[in-house]
Amino acid sequence: MTRKIPHIILTIFLSAAAAAAQEQSVYLSLEGAPASALEAAAPAAGQFAIKQRDAALKMPQTLGETLELDPEVSLRRGGAPGLMELAGLRGFASKNTAVMFNGKRLAPDVTGTTDLSLLNPAGADKIQVFGGAVSPLYGANAEGGVINIVPAGAAGPAGASASGMAADFGTGAAYVRVRGGAGPLRAAVSGGRRYSGGFQQNGWYSGADMSAQAVLAGRETGAFSLEAAGSSQTNGIPGGTPVPIAEWDGKKERQANSLTDRQSAARSLLAAGYSSPEGAPVSLRAEAWTSQYDICAWQYGGANRTKTSLNSGRLTAAFSRRSALMIQYEDSSLEDSSGYGNHSITSKSAAAETRLDLARNLELAAGARLESPNRWADQLSPRAMLVWRPAAGWKLSLSAVRAWQAPTFADMYNPWAPANPGLKPEHSWQYDAGAQWETLSGWAAKASVYYSAIADKIALDPNNGYAAYNLDEGRILGFQPQLVWKNAASRHVLSCALLRSEVRPAGLQWKTANFAPSARATYSGEFYLPLSLTLGVFLRHAGKQYTDLGRTGVRLPAFTTADITLRRETGAVSVSVSAQNISDEHYAENADSFNGYYPMPGRAFRAALSVFL
Repeated sequence: MTRKIPHIILTIFLSAAAAAAQEQSVYLSLEGAPASALEAAAPAAGQFAIKQRDAALKMPQTLGETLELDPEVSLRRGGAPGLMELAGLRGFASKNTAVMFNGKRLAPDVTGTTDLSLLNPAGADKIQVFGGAVSPLYGANAEGGVINIVPAGAAGPAGASASGMAADFGTGAAYVRVRGGAGPLRAAVSGGRRYSGGFQQNGWYSGADMSAQAVLAGRETGAFSLEAAGSSQTNGIPGGTPVPIAEWDGKKERQANSLTDRQSAARSLLAAGYSSPEGAPVSLRAEAWTSQYDICAWQYGGANRTKTSLNSGRLTAAFSRRSALMIQYEDSSLEDSSGYGNHSITSKSAAAETRLDLARNLELAAGARLESPNRWADQLSPRAMLVWRPAAGWKLSLSAVRAWQAPTFADMYNPWAPANPGLKPEHSWQYDAGAQWETLSGWAAKASVYYSAIADKIALDPNNGYAAYNLDEGRILGFQPQLVWKNAASRHVLSCALLRSEVRPAGLQWKTANFAPSARATYSGEFYLPLSLTLGVFLRHAGKQYTDLGRTGVRLPAFTTADITLRRETGAVSVSVSAQNISDEHYAENADSFNGYYPMPGRAFRAALSVFL
């Protein structure tokens, strides 16, 4: 670690000394802190939480379908539910989005992306979407933000639940949760299975997943925790459809480009942690975890296996709940049989942050993180945020953040592209202005305007074996409003994300970025009816987008879908039925010049049963 780290820590820590004696909640908190601290770190309109009950009314089969509730999430899919799902945030690609399980980063694949199709939404108690640069909290490769999956942990009342779902195309799912304990020991275990015959030919999948957590907590000894999570899935790879999109009718597009390609993937996480007793002047949190992603694909006449691993340890210290310090070590490794080879990247980092009260209802949150990776120069990621609460129900914020993106293993070691030893990390400065308003009468609104200025943006050249290279610069301008209204009879949420994303290769004009629709919008409504019935309505719109820069390549048309769900809850039993895409829209959210479009299903039906004990 370089000499810069102690100086940064000392400067920020000393600035917190005057405020350290005040017993108030930390506004800005380092990673590894409880989920509530991550929520507190959000700007006025920069955090979106999807609770299990909200997601259940949509009856999602996959985590990607759950994330449809947040329009700032841009999804790319390999076809129908159960196949590849990648999520980007605020105009950034999926490799710029960190996916975490209970605050611990999961190992991405060789391209730096995390396939969400292996993560069962039934195992999540809540999903947090933190849009915007968070490198000061989470380090590299989170320029777009963070998706944090919060499982149903050991805390909470003892009980059990079981649920099952049946849907079109021979689709089914079952999930079980159990939680309980004795004295200071609490534990929770959950697991399930999913399968489908597939919307397309060769679009089948079969998978299973589990998670477990045990916590031993004492008032004087602190809390020790162990956590494990794993999932596996085998599926076909239809590889798009040969049928032109103009001819799709709900049946023709079910033809697949490949009838034999398939893959098998497994993901795992093991973690241990210790938290010091509550009430101490200095609160300590030590964590260590290991995450693996192992995939084997049978394509192009052979089998190729790739395994990525992420091992990390971190120590966080919070002082009087107003400032915090953190040190972390991380090792990412690759084992590959297809030509990428075996490689490893290590990084050491230190960070500090604090909150200062500048005036009545005016706060300054400041922090910085310095990383020392073994492949590149040291990277500094500062953040500053002003928060003003001018009146009851109002919150305004301004923030400036620097973030960075490291080249992925695929960027550096692509065996089918010329080597680029001069490839540099990508950097961005991001600015956000947000406002939030809430009343006791049931109305609430929030909005944010953000701008990202990107230097040395990493892009892939499809005409040169997808070789990675640095563009000159990029820029993203976005606006995200949301309106909420609820009363005794209903609840309504209208959200929108307007985006302008552009890049400029050296010496050329600005070009519209690929896979960057200019508008996305969602409406979610709940209507509370007699006989313990709830009617759910969900509308989703995405504008047109293109697969290549400058609105070239394959054009993905705009689409609008509508889902309707009816649920009845009587005591410990909940029964739901749903019609998905009731307008029978024929659309795709991914395409390429070689395979064409990857079609999504038209109208489909689902039914679910849940029992709570």
